[in-house]
Amino acid sequence: MVTPCNGLEDLKVFEKNEKRPDLVITDLGMPLVSGIGLISLLKKQSPQTPIIALTGWDKHPQELAIEVNADTTLMKPFDLNERDQDMEKLLVKRIR
Repeated sequence: MVTPCNGLEDLKVFEKNEKRPDLVITDLGMPLVSGIGLISLLKKQSPQTPIIALTGWDKHPQELAIEVNADTTLMKPFDLNERDQDMEKLLVKRIR
């Protein structure tokens, strides 16, 4: 597991590694590169990589995440069981 502290670091880690992560969880609001920008860039490079977008924004965050092809969006605060269920669904879907 890799946990960069901003969108730019996350993008650099993603681009350096030939082996793509099984799943990406990112916040929509991050410094340097926004989560929306990050999701858009990651999906262009690796469309099959599932992405969960996290947000505390209350104005149309799900529409923004859908627009850049996030696989699902969780509103903060969220239940860890809900996050785990979403992760499991996305990883099982990817395996199939």
